[in-house]
Amino acid sequence: MALSSDDLPTELIAQIFVEAVVLTLADRHSVDSGTLQALLLVCWRWNHIVCDTPELWRSITVHFDRVIDATSEASCRADLDMRVRHAKGDLALDLCIHRAPNLCHAGIWTEVRRLVGSVCKGLYIYIPHGDGDDDDDVLGCIQEIAACLDQVAPHLEVLSLEYHRDGAQWTLPRARNLRKFVWETGGAVFRWPEHIDTFPLLQVVEIRIVEYAWHDHTGQVAQIFSRCPNLVTLELDVDLHLSSPVHIELQSLRELVIREEGVVHALSALRLPALIKADIDHIYGVDLRHLFSGPLTAARILEVGRETTIDGALAMCLVHCPQLRHLHLNININDDASNVKTFFELMSGPLADTKKWICPRLLSLRVSSLELEPGDPLAQTILTFAQNRTRRTSPARDQGNFAEPLKRLTRLSIRIPTRRSDSSEYRSLRTALKDLGLETDWSRKSGRQ
Repeated sequence: MALSSDDLPTELIAQIFVEAVVLTLADRHSVDSGTLQALLLVCWRWNHIVCDTPELWRSITVHFDRVIDATSEASCRADLDMRVRHAKGDLALDLCIHRAPNLCHAGIWTEVRRLVGSVCKGLYIYIPHGDGDDDDDVLGCIQEIAACLDQVAPHLEVLSLEYHRDGAQWTLPRARNLRKFVWETGGAVFRWPEHIDTFPLLQVVEIRIVEYAWHDHTGQVAQIFSRCPNLVTLELDVDLHLSSPVHIELQSLRELVIREEGVVHALSALRLPALIKADIDHIYGVDLRHLFSGPLTAARILEVGRETTIDGALAMCLVHCPQLRHLHLNININDDASNVKTFFELMSGPLADTKKWICPRLLSLRVSSLELEPGDPLAQTILTFAQNRTRRTSPARDQGNFAEPLKRLTRLSIRIPTRRSDSSEYRSLRTALKDLGLETDWSRKSGRQ
């Protein structure tokens, strides 16, 4: 017997609507407003279901650039009031600011402040790059943003600010339930709020301050480690100048992303015994050694960006990471091939002085943007690395050369540049790797082990 939508239970229809309308990217939710409005007009039953399903209304976007006169202000406030009413409590606010503020914005900002201080669970503020005089005009919203942030926000769980301009310093909300904090700016810095010593629920912190050397005299970034005792993921992309390193052991941190050498000194004394994944880029020389001999020693998964040279120095730094299982190298096409060759040579056997392998528990290696020329000796070096890492060894049988048992490599994946997809060098190397029993499929990512 054929069924129509009228035969479906209300709860099922509501769930279908949520799947169709609510879009999720990472931890951020948005609503397909066009589809939502269309559902309201289909029939009275669908209209009632939509209006009685709070999940469809809990993501609210406020476009300040569309509020240009009294009429558009009234329309914006009416839409905001309707969505807040249907959301029935918890909601997320997405504030988009592209133009200079005007008098009609004042009432909207007042309502936004009230929501942040009462029922808002997520606050996303987006002010894009400007050009010309627009930069100075948009600065007029700084005080409004400050008023929104510097208050008690009892329900706020996610705060994300993307502000690609200079000239601002904001105090974070007094939000004890904060779980995720993203700060991406061109030069705006933040201050931790007074009267709150710790944020016990805060697990994800991402700080990206570009084109700005932050002399953190008051230790705002350093306080992340003392104020966030249960931090799980930390990303720092900031040229941070700190007089002395942070001496602390953080048991909770599982993932660390560092994309600027200026922050390494501050983190060099950090101890992360439970670290699982590290992602680094733009790190060089002595900073690289400090990073691997300090906070990265326990890492099991490591990704190295293309602005960090793949060479013998990197291989020697990996001596400090005996727990490493999975390694991903992004090779810069401008790097000297001899440097990459040296890296693989050092990884191909025990070190002469200690008779110990570098990363003896390594299970998988992924290599991006590897350039192989016809007859390139690098291909043979990689094959030798693979052969030595896949052979069955024991101290008794190989006393001199393979003095320490090691895990057998199971995967060696090379991402072939598109323009070289038909190259015989890559085909031959891949075939040889498969003959060793290695998995070479790039699309399958290694799991955490």
